[in-house]
Amino acid sequence: MHCRGWTSVYCNPSKPQFLGSGVTNMNDMLVQGTRWSSGLFDVAISKFSPLIYGPLRMSILESFCYAYLAYFPLYFISVWCFGIIPQLCLLNGIPLYPKVSDSFFMIFAFIFVSSLSKHLYEVLFTGGSFQTWMNEQRNWMIKSVTCHLYGSMDAIMKKIGMREASFLTTNKVVDNEQEKLSKWVNLIFEPLLRYLLQ
Repeated sequence: MHCRGWTSVYCNPSKPQFLGSGVTNMNDMLVQGTRWSSGLFDVAISKFSPLIYGPLRMSILESFCYAYLAYFPLYFISVWCFGIIPQLCLLNGIPLYPKVSDSFFMIFAFIFVSSLSKHLYEVLFTGGSFQTWMNEQRNWMIKSVTCHLYGSMDAIMKKIGMREASFLTTNKVVDNEQEKLSKWVNLIFEPLLRYLLQ
């Protein structure tokens, strides 16, 4: 639409415009995340890639914004590296992070804490809680190492003809049994975890 002259404006109405519901369990979240990642990466590797098709028809900044979204599923590469390389360095005695006595440690610590603080601020500002922030961090990590990887692989396999396109639906119906189960798991698991950590 941008390539045909559509311009976007910032619109923030006082009344919420979309009051839908999200998925209600982890399995559906992973299916939905994989489907979204596959769709985004499909655009990235198609002839309508924002880096190839966009700059000729819209501003370079708009092209970069769309490219950020289209190539976002490739985020799994950095998360997998972050999950594997530090452990390998630790096992082999290779220092990867600066020592606390090093002058660069404060810069490293500031960047790490500020990125987490920014996300915490956004969650608290929008009415969430500290527990919501923890859950978002956990879901972000799970989706990064699973959904983005499988979604990217799915898009590549569809592109080279090894897989046909399919659409898996997700359940968004609130299940009372599911709510009861998650409540009991939290009541049992959290005190048990605290006891084990002491």
